[in-house]
Amino acid sequence: MPQINAKYEITDKVTGAVVKAVDGIESDSDSLDSIKSSVSDAADKLSQLDKEYDLVGKTKQLAVAAGTISDSAIEKVSELECHYYDQCLCRH
Repeated sequence: MPQINAKYEITDKVTGAVVKAVDGIESDSDSLDSIKSSVSDAADKLSQLDKEYDLVGKTKQLAVAAGTISDSAIEKVSELECHYYDQCLCRH
């Protein structure tokens, strides 16, 4: 075995591959930790903004207002069609 190892440098190649793999894992781990930290920071900031400005509540209000406006617009278009084209889709 020592002769084969000396000829093909098997242990050096295996050692090099293991070191490279460990280095890759360490750098991936550092990247992953950095990503986790960034996501956590962003979530904290969003939570603070929500508490300060009530973003969730304001978004709900905006959705309700948009629905009300679109309902009114559809009703008005239907009324105009009845008035100008005698094509009533609504029951007045």
